[in-house]
Amino acid sequence: MSRVIRAGVVGCGGRGKLYARLAAGMDDLEVVAFADVNRAGAETALAEFGGDYATAEIERIWADESLEAVVIATWHDTHTPFCQAAAAAGKHIFIEKPLALTVAECEAIGESVRRAGVKLVAGFKLDFCPVVRAVKERVGTPWLLTGQMMDNPWPTTHWATQPGTGGGNVLSQGCHTADLLRFLAGAEPVKVAGFGGTFSGQHPAVIDNVVASIAYANGAVASLVQGDLGENRQLSKFFFQVWGRDGAWAHLDTRLHRAVVYRRGAEPEEIVAAQLGSDDRLVIEGDYGVLRAFVEAVKGDGPAEPGVLAGTQATRTITGIFESIRTGQVVELA
Repeated sequence: MSRVIRAGVVGCGGRGKLYARLAAGMDDLEVVAFADVNRAGAETALAEFGGDYATAEIERIWADESLEAVVIATWHDTHTPFCQAAAAAGKHIFIEKPLALTVAECEAIGESVRRAGVKLVAGFKLDFCPVVRAVKERVGTPWLLTGQMMDNPWPTTHWATQPGTGGGNVLSQGCHTADLLRFLAGAEPVKVAGFGGTFSGQHPAVIDNVVASIAYANGAVASLVQGDLGENRQLSKFFFQVWGRDGAWAHLDTRLHRAVVYRRGAEPEEIVAAQLGSDDRLVIEGDYGVLRAFVEAVKGDGPAEPGVLAGTQATRTITGIFESIRTGQVVELA
């Protein structure tokens, strides 16, 4: 019989409950504890999914020796202390994106994970979209990429738009865009140049809409467009394009449910997610796949991906874009 990983969820809002729902469909991941500073949220999750207990005391999760892993789905400013506490307690960590608000915090998390010898997977779900995987296989290493994720305006009072708790739309969601461009490029970002500002009325200290160029170590270059001035209703909130080095190129739209691959001298190939094995949105958009990757990492000896490096590079790319906008300079990414 396969080993079952006992886990606790910290943060019982929308994402925390989504991961608990996904875990309920897995034979080898069992969520048995729920923690939230809003105790009612934890109790609601316990009532919905079952388990051993609900608590408003986050420390109870770290102290529970029966738990092998934790899913952290809390406000972004809590990610660093919670990951450090979980690692110190010997828990494997699934952390919702972004890994942290700053590169220094990402590196501190990485050091805690390495010191404790635990696995960490960051919730960059788009890497696991079946259509993305199919396009990457067909197009190969690219020369040029574009990624756009434009949302409808975010409420200016929402915690995610505040600099201290969420970092704003461009960091909160743009880390997804930066991560997927890195995944498709197949190389690390080395420099960025950005333009943008506070255009949609978020906190005045937050850059909320950007256009940026990213250069990668393998010579690929990308354009990133991120913000909340309004969703593209034709192509969807997020869509990507990639031009390969061997005569193939593709665009991905409809929230990555669909792509068209082009090749010189051939008919276009349409790829529709529902034809790749599942019509479940949580499979199509990668939520299931990234949590599954965490389970497999905990059970096996292989590396945890997307892990600390992926999370750090996403934050490094977005904060580098912010620096470029504020200084007017191309920013080298260390």
